[in-house]
Amino acid sequence: MGKSSNRSTEYFFTGKYYDDNDGNSITAIGVGGEVYAYGGNDDVTVGSLKVDVYHTNGELSVKGASGYTGISKTGNGGLSFAGAAGSAFIDHTGETGNLNYSGAAGYNKLVRKGLSGDTNFKGAGGYNKLWHETNRGDLDFAGAGGYNDIDHTWFNRYQDSQGNVTFNGAGAANSINSRVESGNVTFNGAGADNHIIRKGKEGNIILRGAGASNRIERVRQNKDGYEQTRGDITFEGAGGYNKLYSDVAHGNINFSGAGAYNEITRTGMNSDFYGETLEFAKAEEIVLTTATMGGSWIQESQHVTGIKSTVEPDTYLFAFADEMYTKISKVQLQNNPTTGRLGYHATSWYKAGNHLENLAAKEISPGNGFVAVNANGAYRLSSLVFEHQQPVEIHAIEESLLIDQWVTYAGGMVVKAEDISLGDAKMGGYAISSNGLKIDVSPVKSNEQPDTYVYAIFLEPYTKVVEVQLTNDPDTGQLKYKATAWYKTGDHTGNLANEKFSYDNGYTSIGAGYTLSQLQYSANTVHHASHRLVHSEEYSQQDLVESSTSSGYVSFNGAGGGNVIKSNVTRGNVNFKGAGAANVILHGSKFGDTNFDGAGAANIIVKSGEKGDLTFHGAGLANVLVHQGQSGKMNVDAGGAVNVLV
Repeated sequence: MGKSSNRSTEYFFTGKYYDDNDGNSITAIGVGGEVYAYGGNDDVTVGSLKVDVYHTNGELSVKGASGYTGISKTGNGGLSFAGAAGSAFIDHTGETGNLNYSGAAGYNKLVRKGLSGDTNFKGAGGYNKLWHETNRGDLDFAGAGGYNDIDHTWFNRYQDSQGNVTFNGAGAANSINSRVESGNVTFNGAGADNHIIRKGKEGNIILRGAGASNRIERVRQNKDGYEQTRGDITFEGAGGYNKLYSDVAHGNINFSGAGAYNEITRTGMNSDFYGETLEFAKAEEIVLTTATMGGSWIQESQHVTGIKSTVEPDTYLFAFADEMYTKISKVQLQNNPTTGRLGYHATSWYKAGNHLENLAAKEISPGNGFVAVNANGAYRLSSLVFEHQQPVEIHAIEESLLIDQWVTYAGGMVVKAEDISLGDAKMGGYAISSNGLKIDVSPVKSNEQPDTYVYAIFLEPYTKVVEVQLTNDPDTGQLKYKATAWYKTGDHTGNLANEKFSYDNGYTSIGAGYTLSQLQYSANTVHHASHRLVHSEEYSQQDLVESSTSSGYVSFNGAGGGNVIKSNVTRGNVNFKGAGAANVILHGSKFGDTNFDGAGAANIIVKSGEKGDLTFHGAGLANVLVHQGQSGKMNVDAGGAVNVLV
């Protein structure tokens, strides 16, 4: 007791507290300083303008109040904090142990990094940032914040990593990102902008609550085996703008609620930019690029490049010449005239001498001196890389942007960042107006940073800026953005293209103080998506794209000003019950029924695939119903001024 008392007195006068490796009760009250608790089970009470606590192995408990509280624990054992602070930075990097927070602060940053351990947050903060990086451990949030940023990922091994994220509370903006192999994300609460991403092999997303904008993504890692990925999305609530997206192999989407605009996409593995499956892509949109040419008649395999024939349509020639012959693998692309399925027909040829020059203009046939091999496997292409190239013209609006983080943009489309042009937007936020006022702003493209746009206004006495950077995800190629808000005293809007936005240049970051909404963007480009065929088969019609099995239904029960539902998994129904000013359902699953029971000013339903029924019970000023499936019934009970049935 006396030893602790002396150390407390020393802290009061010097700002330093040196403990030992025993378990002790530590009191650190004074202007501020550092507490070196070392190891042991320590109970620390603080009361300072600023205090930093350092600890190694053992249980650490910190309570009290301060203007700033910093806690760093580098060893095993639990860490708990209870109290209040202007800002709190808590870092636990031990291999094992939980991190528990209970209190309030203007700014909270919690980091749990190690092999295993949970993070539990109970409290409030203007800005709460939680980073949980363990191979095994849950993250629980219960509280409120102006902006809540929650990240859950693995420590040193993705395989077998697991952990759930549970959110109970509210925030003006809530961002949750979970990337472990298995685990659920459960959200109960409210927020003006809710963005939830679950990226991994297994796990569900459940949202119960409300938000002006709700964006939910259930996607897979590039490390995952496709057919092993699974997880459902369940949405129960309301939002002005609701966007749900899933690309795992097996998983359902259940939507129950309301929104001014609802967009639901359930896609299979081989989907193109427009959500159509690659198996049915047009032959003229496919480009064969490279392959390895080998086979039983070739002693040493050769790397070859595809040459598009100018003589035969949608035909590519892969060839090399040895000391005796020119050897050719001719691949003709074609769509099945009945099913539309994309396929190829490969044949093998040779001719004495070197005939590689101007090969594209040569007719590969017996009449031109080429000899058909007529043997499967004599010449064979392996690792055949092909591209799906689609002209893309986009004019769309992003409802709202999140601040200070990389966010999947424009529905996760795979388009080069340099091909996107940003347009006008509205700038708002608590640092713009306290009554929700939004101001029209136009972009200036930066000369300082690539693919970056600047939105700025001068509101006495500050220049207020939102800087938007675009990039492509290095793993998936998906388009992403990062928006950063800055301010600086004075009017600096005259030369925004050449302005550097940084602390060194006098700017200060304001977090979510400024935000952009109704951001217009456009693109006029060609979308490239690369794929690979393991090896070719010769002298028979083959599918170019290997089939992948996916499953999952989409169930919609609710209302919206506009509802757009797209699904093209292998097996799965689409069930719609509700109402909307405009309802669009595009159902391209190979096997699955489309059921509509509701009303809308305009209803457009397109059912395609191999087998499935289309059932419509409802009313609308205009109903357009199209059944393109190879087999299936069409049952219609429609009331509308104009009904078009195909």
